[in-house]
Amino acid sequence: MASHPDRRETLALLAAATAFARPRLVSAAPVEISLTEARARFFLPVGINGQGGMSFVLDTGSPAHVISESLATRLNLPVVGRRRLRAYDGGGDSSVVRVERFSVGGTTPAPANLVVWPDQRLEGNSGLIGYPLLAEGAVLSLGARTLSLGPAASEGGTAVRAEIGRGGAVLLGGLPEAEGRFAFDTGAQEMTISSGYHARIADNPAYRDAPKIVVRGPGGQSDLTRVLGFRPEAMRFGDFVCANPLVRIAQAGDGRDGVFQGVDGLIGVALLRRYVWAIQPARLSVLSEVAPPPRPAGLPALAPGQLGTPLTIPPQGGPSPFGGVSFGAPVFEPAPSK
Repeated sequence: MASHPDRRETLALLAAATAFARPRLVSAAPVEISLTEARARFFLPVGINGQGGMSFVLDTGSPAHVISESLATRLNLPVVGRRRLRAYDGGGDSSVVRVERFSVGGTTPAPANLVVWPDQRLEGNSGLIGYPLLAEGAVLSLGARTLSLGPAASEGGTAVRAEIGRGGAVLLGGLPEAEGRFAFDTGAQEMTISSGYHARIADNPAYRDAPKIVVRGPGGQSDLTRVLGFRPEAMRFGDFVCANPLVRIAQAGDGRDGVFQGVDGLIGVALLRRYVWAIQPARLSVLSEVAPPPRPAGLPALAPGQLGTPLTIPPQGGPSPFGGVSFGAPVFEPAPSK
């Protein structure tokens, strides 16, 4: 619709507005950066004007780098403008500050403009490293907690159908006969689809036949039944096929509609960490699949075909059967088709 500009246009305008300059590589060889994980967030070491000891969250869903208001104030960074970042900051104007020497990992410091967000919006983190860091070439393995910067390292692999720009990557595909646009987003914890895409696939056989996480209303009232997630057999993005992804469904009115501006879903950490991704200016590919971590000691093994044990959660208004949790993966029950 006219009131919701295409994500490609938004990313291009934002990238131009913030005038980000990617930190230069120390040499022609790839620069290897170790990531630190906490609460399904991945952090990179950052240096600002010669000061180190800072870590920013890697957020490939962001078309620009972001710094917290408190850190920008403490470092006395000069404001060089104000920009409206649309859905990325709730639709308000944000200050843009200038950093003369900005570095990430082993990159050589270079000038950069950073968007300033309130600390609360960043959930207490110091800042975000956006997609532009990866735009010229990178290999990302969240499972191994490594990021390799450099075009020479990002060749080969299974091609992923995607639109790629300096401000972000959007995978094209989804369920059979349900073409969608999905942001490559390490800032999201799960693969999540919008309520609009959910409505589109309601009669799709791949969705109808998939196991689902369901919350039923008190006494089984169908008008209070909600489907919170599902696990289809596969989702395809060109030559890349993701088997049995866990897909969360954003609920209408939950305040998340803005993050789906121009896209139908977010491909977050839970799915991205299963693969090694190679990023080039005009190509996205999967190099390999990462082996799952070993099952922690003490967890019971599941019988063949068993997804887990039902769990009762007492919501307001009475108990509801709900999918339980085993080894970090939600457990499903049969659900209505819609």
